[in-house]
Amino acid sequence: MLFRSIRGEFYALTGRAALRHLFAVAASLDSMIVGEPQVLGQVKASHQIAGNAGTMGPELATALHAAYGAAKRIRTNTAIARGPVSLATCAVQVAKDIQGDLSRRAGLLIGGGDMGALMLEYLSHAGLRHLVVGAATAKRAQAIARPYGCPAVAYDDLESALDGADIVVAAAGTGQTLITAKMVDAALHRRRRPIFFIDAAVPGDVERAVHDLAGAYRYDLDDLEAVAQEGRLAREAAAGEAWRILDEEVVAFLRAQGARRAAPGMVRLRQHFEAARADILARGTGLSAQEA
Repeated sequence: MLFRSIRGEFYALTGRAALRHLFAVAASLDSMIVGEPQVLGQVKASHQIAGNAGTMGPELATALHAAYGAAKRIRTNTAIARGPVSLATCAVQVAKDIQGDLSRRAGLLIGGGDMGALMLEYLSHAGLRHLVVGAATAKRAQAIARPYGCPAVAYDDLESALDGADIVVAAAGTGQTLITAKMVDAALHRRRRPIFFIDAAVPGDVERAVHDLAGAYRYDLDDLEAVAQEGRLAREAAAGEAWRILDEEVVAFLRAQGARRAAPGMVRLRQHFEAARADILARGTGLSAQEA
């Protein structure tokens, strides 16, 4: 009964179509987000699991390694993986463009919303090491900060916290403006370094006028989505060239496999001709085939 209910979600491919599909998955051409690098990692992880379980045959292993080579060629020779396509990856890219090496920068997380935590996770993977957490009360801030093992401040202390924050992720969503242009202007004069604001709250936590200040950059979710859309369009434009390369790699693999399968037969055929040649020579000289 269960199988019947989900039968429409399955499909089967064989031969060249199956091989092309395998190459396309490894190259992230068959993904919801074209060029998503995590897909290749997932394929390799599945390869290792199957190998450890003893369910990976030599033919499939050979095809997978060829798919990895095709994926590498596509990523090297096209723009399929260039340009961020998700909100979080866009936030990281903009942060790097503004602040450079994130390992030398400090972050301020305001609130404990899921989107803010996601942004912070990506920023941390990109190198951000120093963090302060802000919340409505010191107790609440400490609770949010505990998993991060970092200092905590209440909203009353946000203005002074801006002095040390290079990247501010605002995700409180209280419906009130927590960071005003006046606060940011004063902080910029004290610190004399730019501040990048990711306003991940709806409605926003950071006053829109902040973006008009020299040295302040405010991006909300709509701004990040616009950057992401540019990245998606660039990847889609590169997809045609990527598919052309993929088809070349599939043809090359099939030819190599055909030559490999034909090799034993060619050896036997060569041996047959050599035996026939020796026999003919032996007849002409009166020697046996072995003597010839």
